[in-house]
Amino acid sequence: MPTKSTKGPSFLQGEGFTALVTQKHKREAFNHVILEQLHLLDPVIGDASCEQRVPFVIDVHAKVIGILKQEGMLERARGLVLACIEAHKNDKADTQVRTKKDANGAEHDPEYDQMVDTLVTALGPNKTAYLTLCHTFTISSVMSKDEFQFPFSPRSRSTMTVSVEKTEETGSQEDLQFEVPFRSRLASLAIKYLSNKTASVPRTNPDELVPGDTPTRRTFVEDQLIEANHHMRSAVEAEIATDFSIPLLTIYNQLRAMGLQSFNDKRSVLLRVRRMELTPLPQSSAAEPRFTHAYTGSIILTFKPNHTTGHYEVATDITPEEKKQPCLLFDAWSTFVVGTNGRGLDAEKNEEYRAALVASDFWWLIMQYAATHPVYTGCAVDKDPDYSELYDAVCEKQDRSFAASREDCEGFNLKKHVGGDVRPNLVNEWSMAARIGISRGLADNCQPVRMAGGGTWVRINRAVDFQIDHIYCDTLERVEAETQKLEDMHSAAPNAIIGPVLLRIGERGVSCTDKPAADEINKIRNKNKKRAAYVAKYPGNEALVLK
Repeated sequence: MPTKSTKGPSFLQGEGFTALVTQKHKREAFNHVILEQLHLLDPVIGDASCEQRVPFVIDVHAKVIGILKQEGMLERARGLVLACIEAHKNDKADTQVRTKKDANGAEHDPEYDQMVDTLVTALGPNKTAYLTLCHTFTISSVMSKDEFQFPFSPRSRSTMTVSVEKTEETGSQEDLQFEVPFRSRLASLAIKYLSNKTASVPRTNPDELVPGDTPTRRTFVEDQLIEANHHMRSAVEAEIATDFSIPLLTIYNQLRAMGLQSFNDKRSVLLRVRRMELTPLPQSSAAEPRFTHAYTGSIILTFKPNHTTGHYEVATDITPEEKKQPCLLFDAWSTFVVGTNGRGLDAEKNEEYRAALVASDFWWLIMQYAATHPVYTGCAVDKDPDYSELYDAVCEKQDRSFAASREDCEGFNLKKHVGGDVRPNLVNEWSMAARIGISRGLADNCQPVRMAGGGTWVRINRAVDFQIDHIYCDTLERVEAETQKLEDMHSAAPNAIIGPVLLRIGERGVSCTDKPAADEINKIRNKNKKRAAYVAKYPGNEALVLK
């Protein structure tokens, strides 16, 4: 008589996925908050809105740590978290989870659950779901990183790959549907939170502002922004379940709002700029410039709000405790062509470049980035709408002009807008930021690495003085440590040739001087043989491949 199989289900079940998210991922998300590992709450859901979740993650961290400190159990909480992590170290990986039992994993100290229950009660169900999904969609994606640690080539290592496998076997799209609502819910929670937080910043008009079906002209910048956020929206439609689209806000309005929020909350902001020197290759031409790239160092600055001037200004009095404090981080880059002898933000020397950054209005630089960035992700229903008329429609008419440059803008600041202030309205500042950003080549140069096809990518091939690559949460202590690793890696490869064409070897991005060389190496499927072939062609790059 045949033995009855005790083998569990071959594919992740809906109940198993729900338990994975609501139990295991919830636990891991709170662990990250308590251990102040907010860089691990950086979700990717296809909306190109990395900045959108940052205010929430920072707020939740402040609330959770505040509760634990008030109860006198912060250190005990961290001990419980570390013990919980140890207890679950042999649990099944997410991609091996099939059932609710798999998702729950090993037992741990009941006191840990009591602590989490207390925090869940304090946050409420929506914020708990938001936090949990931030973790779910952080671990569900992986990026390769190039020699400068720029992420590229996003792809999934998701728990959802199990259900993708089932879909391929059964041919039924319904096997994927239990994941789609989670993605949509995260986006909806994020937009609601950011919109509510924007509405709560100090305003001259104390009455609640409720935008109508058509735009209304407003006098103060905060009111104009609330009105603009309401009327400027799009979505990424779900391919499987049309009821679960991903709502979108414009990047300019989001970053303008985040400036007001961070400034009002008296929070520090971090900036890291990685600088690359471009040297023309022999086959380079004016029509088709081609360069090698060399890392020349990073500039790391901490900005604190000055409530007298209304601007973020560079801080020099950073305490050891502040270095451990999670902050909004702008990870940026800058390129320059060797021998051009530029000045200010175009300078080759990092000392002069740093001085120019310090002298600039930091948030005005951010707004130029936002004004020239694509309004929405390329997957949006409205990919790149012209909102000039809508911006004008939410602003009271303004008859005067303002002086604006790459470094600063007359009247632009982050203080509460009050009557009598001489400052540009939202449509004026947006149009000035866009005009200057376009003149400086920021449009269509948002990323240092782009897809080229055929398993290859290409680097930026021009000088760009200041551009943002990614926005997330991190601590100054960790940013400095990661930057030191980058410095050490390049110090170990003084003869490296970092060309304009990239390919992947595992999760590492490596460079070639031309696409035929990259295509030839890409023909090799075995990772170790591929690495050996690459090092044989570019021996000076070996340390960059191994790190």
